[in-house]
Order: sequence, then structure tokens, then C-alpha cells
Amino acid sequence: MINEQHIRTLINEKLANSDVFLVDCRVKTDNKIRVFIDSERGVMIEDCITLSRHIEGNLDREQEDFALDVSSAGLDLPLRILRQFKKNVGRNVQVIMNDGTEIKGELIEATDDYFRVLPEVKKKKKTTKQAEPELTQPVSIKYTDQKETKIVLTF
Repeated sequence: MINEQHIRTLINEKLANSDVFLVDCRVKTDNKIRVFIDSERGVMIEDCITLSRHIEGNLDREQEDFALDVSSAGLDLPLRILRQFKKNVGRNVQVIMNDGTEIKGELIEATDDYFRVLPEVKKKKKTTKQAEPELTQPVSIKYTDQKETKIVLTF
């Protein structure tokens, strides 16, 4: 079986001096290797091809057969690492907390220990009186307290 740590070492070796970074790497028992990468500028197909060739060139198919998939950490996947949180400051996110609570709002800060979200203001039904806009305070969330955080696409 192919060793996940070996694959991670190959990836980090190749990406060491670039703006592309590893988000996740998984090796399943059937030797299916899935690699997700990201970049400050966005991931280009050439980034995936270059990394894929580097990994393949350092593995021996004669010794062990494998399937390899290198792709960008798309918007449908949760944010996993600090660098992704920092990259996405200013974007709208949906946070699912470990207790099931959901927070939607703008990601306004990402530090080593926590990130902050400015919750979106829920619109109230119009009444005859003019209601004051509801003010919200930023919420600080430890990475360990969230189950997943995803980017919310707005059109």
C-alpha cells in the first residue's frame, strides 16, 4: 500500500517555493490518491498537471498500481487550513459548529487560533413603524469548535 506520508512529502517538496499549497491528501486502501491544492491566485490546470507528474514520476507502477487525482480545493469543499481562511477573508461563509449551530456571514479575520465572522443581518418583516437596523457583533470561532466552514456563493 502507498504511504500517505510519502505522498505528502513529495507534494511539499514540489510546492515548497511556490504560492500553491496543499489543502488535503488522502490515500485509500485501494491506492486511490486524492490531492487537493489551493493558491492565492487560484489553481490553474497547469498546477495540477505539474504536481501530478511529479508524484507519478516518484512512484513505481511496476511495484504498486495506483490511481491519482490532483485538483483544486473547489468552492464546494470546506475550508481546511489556516491559509485558506486567510485567503478568503472578505467572503461570505457558512459555519456549522460542532453542536450543530449555523452561522452565516462575512469572514472578517483569520488568526492562528481562531477566525471571526460578522453574522448577516436577518431581514425583519416590514411593520407600520420604521424599525432600526439590527446591529450584529463579530463572532470569534476557534477552529476546533467548528465542524465545517464553506464559502457561500452570492450572485
